[in-house]
Amino acid sequence: MPISSVKVWPLKKDHPKIKANCRIVIDEKFSISASVRQGEKGLWVALPGHYGEKDGKQTWFDDVACVSKEARQELTQTVINAYNEEVGNGPAPQGEADGPSDQKQNIPFG
Repeated sequence: MPISSVKVWPLKKDHPKIKANCRIVIDEKFSISASVRQGEKGLWVALPGHYGEKDGKQTWFDDVACVSKEARQELTQTVINAYNEEVGNGPAPQGEADGPSDQKQNIPFG
């Protein structure tokens, strides 16, 4: 399903990790709220999730997840490019906005 549009709202106050909130529209049928975050390897896109209990421990659960590495890379690249355009930067170089390699980031949606 193609990404129809991305709207990015950069934070007005400086935050060490969260740089912007965004809305991703997929195939003009689904809307996902997410955030652009600064990580050790650069910017990445945090999709919705929540903490819950599993085996007696607090665990991060994805509410929305990409089903392939390619889909995740496309979504991340598109959102980071929209963020860079909104804040006046150029588009992210190919492959630089891949985000964390593990989809279980253990970071709550903000």
